Amino acid sequence: MPWELVSVPASEIESDTSQWSQERSKPEVRIIGKYGGNDYEVVIDPSYLLGLKFRQCQMNLDYNPTQPGERRKAIYGTYNATRKARDQWLQHAANVLHEELARAILSHDISVCIPS
Repeated sequence: MPWELVSVPASEIESDTSQWSQERSKPEVRIIGKYGGNDYEVVIDPSYLLGLKFRQCQMNLDYNPTQPGERRKAIYGTYNATRKARDQWLQHAANVLHEELARAILSHDISVCIPS
């Protein structure tokens, strides 16, 4: 089952006293990064999600960055706003994947290339 994408208020992720301060380092939780202003995108293993709900961790379970808000729909029309939202998020996702891949390659290559 694919991981769930949710948004979490930055104030929760960045605080050392919030419930998320304990959750953010667990292997079932992966913080993708800040996106769209004051929220972080977070992916969560679906088997772990119920526990987060039970502990009442603040998160937006209905988060869908590929769907535009009403303001964008009013400006661009529904079709164009949806297309722009999808294109923008896909570009963001590609950038995140590129950064993660580069980091993994560099950390692996550097450790392999250092003579012992």
